[in-house]
Amino acid sequence: MKFGRAEDISQVTFNYPHKPTVYSGVEDSVLLFVKTGAPAWGDKGFIGKLYPKGSRTNEFLKYYAMHFDAIELNTTFYRIPPIDTLKKWSAMVPSEFKFCPKFPQQLSRASRLNPTSALLQDFLHMIDFLGEKHGLSFLQLPEHFSIQRKNELIDYLSSLPVQFRFAVEFRHPSWFTDQELMYQVFSKLAESNISTVITDTALRRDVLHLSLTTDTVMIRFTGNALHPTDFKRIDFWTRQIRAWQVQKVLQGIFFFIHQPQEHLCADLAVYFSDVISTTSELNVSRPRIFEGLF
Repeated sequence: MKFGRAEDISQVTFNYPHKPTVYSGVEDSVLLFVKTGAPAWGDKGFIGKLYPKGSRTNEFLKYYAMHFDAIELNTTFYRIPPIDTLKKWSAMVPSEFKFCPKFPQQLSRASRLNPTSALLQDFLHMIDFLGEKHGLSFLQLPEHFSIQRKNELIDYLSSLPVQFRFAVEFRHPSWFTDQELMYQVFSKLAESNISTVITDTALRRDVLHLSLTTDTVMIRFTGNALHPTDFKRIDFWTRQIRAWQVQKVLQGIFFFIHQPQEHLCADLAVYFSDVISTTSELNVSRPRIFEGLF
């Protein structure tokens, strides 16, 4: 994920500009799971680290699912895979594994969000096919999509079928500059049972809004090639997740790690799971790195 990534982070201050905020609709829940994953399973750098040496590309997902229990599934941003492909993917992962597909870019980057789009119906059909292996799907708004279009967005989100889980990722700075408008928008998300995507990236600290609108949240963490600050920021997230656990405001978290080279996600995921799993009440996936053993 290039959004907000810094080439040189030596001058970056990793501040946390927003206080955690819980909106309506999430009270009295219990944190049941934290699922971790990467944006894709196709990086050949996983070979010898997570995948056995000599692994074929059509085996990558099978090995990926032995270490992670969720995938961000960025591929759907570019095209919706055929049903036959979805059948193969679904058969390669265990029952508890979750796919979290991104809305196609033709939908999220259209001049106007269209709830009657034929492509949207195809996307929803894909979600329906995934069944219990669908985690949540997220709408990533482009950087030019400002809060001036909030009514359009709310109308679009409220039209989505209630039987599926959806989340939205905001990128334009206007969503975070006016606290009153921000409160109105996030309250509307809560009313429509739409989750938030919280993004943690170096040069856009404003998108780290820490707002919960349902009992499920997606966190997208952009690391910097295992720089020491990556681990310090993971420490922040383990503290924040434990705080949410004490407050009993969440049922589940999807924690997706991005790195300049995708196979580095595994190293940070191991650290994350090792630290956070010391809280025994959490159900956290525990990736294992086998570098050098194959």
